[in-house]
Amino acid sequence: MNLPTIISKSVLFSLAAPDETHAVRILLHDVNNQSQYRLSCRSRTYLFEKCGIVGRHLLEIPVSLWMQDSPTKSFRENQSISEDFRSADNCPYSIQIVPWKGAAPQTFGQAMEAHFLPLLREILRTIEAPPVVEEAFKLIDAGNLGELQDLAAFLKSAAKTDGPSPAAAERARKMREAKAAKKAQLQTA
Repeated sequence: MNLPTIISKSVLFSLAAPDETHAVRILLHDVNNQSQYRLSCRSRTYLFEKCGIVGRHLLEIPVSLWMQDSPTKSFRENQSISEDFRSADNCPYSIQIVPWKGAAPQTFGQAMEAHFLPLLREILRTIEAPPVVEEAFKLIDAGNLGELQDLAAFLKSAAKTDGPSPAAAERARKMREAKAAKKAQLQTA
C-alpha cells in the first residue's frame, strides 16, 4: 500500500492494523508555537500536534506503518516512514516506543496467566512443593473451581483436626531449645 503524502494523526488511525499494540512516538524539540507543526521530509509531510501532557509536538506512528514500504530486494528506493525521517534535518526529534492508544490493554489476569503463573510453577517445582500443590494447579488448568474449593476446604479442615504438621512441630521444638540454650548462656555470663 502506498502511504499518502500528508500524514496526520487521523490518517494514521485509519491506516493502523486492527491488532496494533505499539506505536513509534516522534517528539519534536525546539518548536515554539502551540499550533500544528508541519515537518517536511523527502517523501512526505507530517502534521504534528502539541500535546499538553508531554509538553511537545508529537505524532504516534503505528509500528505496522513505521517500516511499511521498506524494500525487500536490493536496488529499490526505500519509501518507508522510518527512512523518510532520516531526511528530516530542519527540526531535532527523538523517538519513543509507546502502547498504541487503540490497543486493548492487557488485564492483570492475562499478565498473571502469561508471566506470573509459569514462574510460580517453576519455583514450586524447584523447592519440591507437596503433591497437593501440583493437584491444585491441575484443577486450575482444567478450570474446575468447584473441586479446587473442595480441596481448599478439605485441607483447611485437616489442618484444624490434625494439629500442626510434624515439620512445623519439629521447627517449633528446635526454636524452643535454641531459646532455652541462649537464655542459659546469658544467665551464666
